[in-house]
Amino acid sequence: MLNTLKYLFPSAVYENELTAAEREFFTIFHSHRFPGGFAVKTKELSERDRQLLSLSFDLQHKETHFQSGNPEWFAYFAEDSGRPDSLSQYPSFRLYYLEGRKLYDNQSDLGETVQLYFNEPIRSVFITRELLLVLVPEQSSDDSSLFDAGELAGILAADLLLDVFIYSGRRVHAEENVKEIFKQEKRLFELSRSLFPKERTFQGYEMLPFVLPLLEEKQQQALYHYALAGLGKESELVETLYHFFLCNLNRSLTAKVLHMHRNTLQYRLDKVFERTGIDMKQFPNASALYVLIRKLKR
Repeated sequence: MLNTLKYLFPSAVYENELTAAEREFFTIFHSHRFPGGFAVKTKELSERDRQLLSLSFDLQHKETHFQSGNPEWFAYFAEDSGRPDSLSQYPSFRLYYLEGRKLYDNQSDLGETVQLYFNEPIRSVFITRELLLVLVPEQSSDDSSLFDAGELAGILAADLLLDVFIYSGRRVHAEENVKEIFKQEKRLFELSRSLFPKERTFQGYEMLPFVLPLLEEKQQQALYHYALAGLGKESELVETLYHFFLCNLNRSLTAKVLHMHRNTLQYRLDKVFERTGIDMKQFPNASALYVLIRKLKR
């Protein structure tokens, strides 16, 4: 049947052949005679074509115009537009990535549930119908509370029947290149999903040791600077952090090995936390940074 459709609509493909980004430009049809569904480029369909196809097939998306929910932010993250002024109101924040089918179709309930969960003045934007980007401001640089992605995924599954993959990014500061951080984290999310297809939630730093071998040297260096939030240029700080790991996170021993006062050591460790938001007491975070620094520090 697809060959027949291709004769009429050259762009016709099976639905499962579409990437998340391509789905924005296709109209999707389902039928019991066509279990997998098929799609045709929206611009290739006239209104009469759509009506005729709808007689035999179910139209998945009735609306043809994709609305991101935040045009200014969509233009910044998904297109080549300038940085929105509204980003400057958040001194530091984290980006969370929610991906799954039917997110866009349930955007009202999804937005309300996510807002209630974080209990913060969040901002969100649909990058595609299947990818929602959520910005959550951090009220204090000393806030080390951990976001439980598994809990949120469970709530969305139980309350909205949504199967969602969630990726948690690192602490971001307003003066950083947020678009580049978004691209880096989105790529990490994609690689993490390919490595662990059965997992539903991913924390950025925990994935670093697994993703690193998949990257070329230039990409590894970019990941190194991303992970250290710009602190990679401060060789003295990186060296301190490296010895802290070698001393099994023992502050007294590290200060002794480096011949420095314990307060000086604490100041440097606090600086790392302030920039990255990494809790060094969490083994996955500490081990990930150790692997990254051990391999890539210059």
